[in-house]
Amino acid sequence: MAGIPAINFVSPTDEQAQKWEDFSDLWVYMDEQISKFITGVESISNWDNFAAQCEKMGIKEATEIRQEQYDAYKKIMESIK
Repeated sequence: MAGIPAINFVSPTDEQAQKWEDFSDLWVYMDEQISKFITGVESISNWDNFAAQCEKMGIKEATEIRQEQYDAYKKIMESIK
């Protein structure tokens, strides 16, 4: 998977894993665009368009999946204190 660091707080469910793979176009788009912003190839004035495109491609759902994994991780860590 390109783009987002692969930090697995807990093992994803099969459904989460499949959805995560479904976002591969989003990760590629984000990698390419962020590199362009950093190097100045893309004007920062286009940031809002970038953010809107990420939303269309499912960034909110991807964030929800990662949040579910983090919440499960936190629960496990709290139980072993």
